[in-house]
Amino acid sequence: MPQGGTDFKSVPPFNLLKSVFPLPTHLLKKKLYRENFPGQQYRQGEGCKHEREKLGYNHEREKQVIEREGLQLRHELKYYIDPPQYRILRSRMAALLPMDPYAGPDGRYHIRSLYFDDFRNSALFDKQAGVARRKKYRMRIYNYSDAVIKLERKTKLNEYIGKESVRLTREEADRILAGDVAFLARSEKRLLRIFYLEYRCNLLRPNVLVDYHREAYVYPLGNVRITFDINVHTGLGSMAIFDRDAFTVGAIEEPGTILEIKFDNFLPQVIQGLFPSTIRPRLTIGKFVICKKHSKYNEWEDN
Repeated sequence: MPQGGTDFKSVPPFNLLKSVFPLPTHLLKKKLYRENFPGQQYRQGEGCKHEREKLGYNHEREKQVIEREGLQLRHELKYYIDPPQYRILRSRMAALLPMDPYAGPDGRYHIRSLYFDDFRNSALFDKQAGVARRKKYRMRIYNYSDAVIKLERKTKLNEYIGKESVRLTREEADRILAGDVAFLARSEKRLLRIFYLEYRCNLLRPNVLVDYHREAYVYPLGNVRITFDINVHTGLGSMAIFDRDAFTVGAIEEPGTILEIKFDNFLPQVIQGLFPSTIRPRLTIGKFVICKKHSKYNEWEDN
């Protein structure tokens, strides 16, 4: 960080910024904009229009690509289950369904995700408000390894979920985490170009680290995927996604297992019969929001 000033290349969450800079919201947005886009005139409501035009961005075309062409929409049902329910369901799954081929000897694998949010905390607040169309970005690795690094955008379209994913090299991931994103502007991968726009226009930044172990079962008919997410932890302000020894704390109390049922157009009857009615009700569970409460700055940020 340069002496005598704030490094806006690594902007902290918006609520923290307000405590650092006691400015009205509109003046703070103008200050951030001028720092990130020197020489460009700030216009309320226009954001980074010049950046979008430069990259050929079209909002209507983006909507069409997401809804009709570029995104496979799926159903995603989520439930909290207690330990006895988990043991019963696990025994049923193991008897009838094959496990995820990437599972380890114990039937599980570790997932670490670094979620991004903008200076308005849009991903957090949209989830809490139940906004019908929303999105969030994350960087994800498996089993603490950088062999597979993904940048993903998860989109909520009413009752459907879509996920876009691209592979990153370790060098690319390190550059993004360091705030050096200019190389993404001309990437051949569309998602990286969109991520660049979000990063520049909405000050998208690393926001919360989420750790958990996943046990997954699959069924080809209906492209069904059933997962148990266990031991959900979060880093207390740490964004060190590649640090195996990063300090984390438990994010949820008992019942501590999250059941997710994902499928395309229909859920086969044989799969429906595996689940007792006692696991109801269905909930809008977000591990990002659950973990975010451990780094919140205001009481009203709770889910």
